[in-house]
Order: sequence, then C-alpha cells, then structure tokens
Amino acid sequence: MKKLFKSSLTLLMVFSILSGGNLVAKADDATTPTVQNTADANAAKQARMAEKAAKKSAKEVAKQAKQAAKAAKEKAKSDYQNAKKIYKEAKKAIDDKFKNAVKAARSAFKTAKNSTLTPEQLNQLVSTRDSAIAAATATRDSEMAALGAAPVKPVN
Repeated sequence: MKKLFKSSLTLLMVFSILSGGNLVAKADDATTPTVQNTADANAAKQARMAEKAAKKSAKEVAKQAKQAAKAAKEKAKSDYQNAKKIYKEAKKAIDDKFKNAVKAARSAFKTAKNSTLTPEQLNQLVSTRDSAIAAATATRDSEMAALGAAPVKPVN
C-alpha cells in the first residue's frame, strides 16, 4: 500500500512538472458563454421546435390522407356490392323469363303432340316449338347485351 502511494505521488509530481506547475485547469475563452453563443443556442432551439412542428404536421396530413383513402376504398367496395346485387337480380329475371318461355313452348308441344296424328302436323309442331325457343333465345341474348358486363371488383 505504501508502495502504491509513493508511485502515485511520483506520477503526480512528474505531471506537475510537465504541465508547468499548474494543477488546476484554466478556463478557455472559447468555453465561456457569450451573447453570440446564447443567440445561436436560441436559434438552434427554435429550429428544432420548427422541425418538430413540421414533422407533427406531416404526420397529421399523412393520417388524414390514409383515412380518406380508407373511406374511398370502403365506398368503392360498397358500390361494387350494390352493383353486383342489382346485376345478379336483373340477370336472374332475364334467365327466369327465358326458362318460362322455353317451358311454355315445350309444354304446348307435348299437349299438341298427344292430339296430332299425321306426320305433317308433327313436323309443324316441332317447327313451331323450335321457332318459339329460338325467339326466346334471341330475346334473352338481346336483354343480356342491354344489361352489359358484370361489375368489376375494385382494386386495392
């Protein structure tokens, strides 16, 4: 322990000699606060505050844009669902009308077939049935063309 103390004392003395005998550090003129340093510090503080406010404003704008995009997406989805429902209902009505016309033509054919005896009458019945089905098909095709294409699902 005594040896450690002596070596520490020796180092202290060597340091004192090398530093010119001053063991107390002197304050530099550059580290003393001045009016210019205070003004710079205030300007830097205001710049940081302005940057922080700008970031906050940018975040708010981004948040509002995200909410608007979400609302637009939900509206597009809702509009698509409504258009899809209307399209399906219209298509079903057209298909039902076609099926009923074909069913009526076949029913009339079967009823008349049971009472007809000659081949010419049977040919006439077949021709009448086929023309009724062709007319129903043409009507369905024109109504489907007037209905248009199915609604397209919105993209994300």
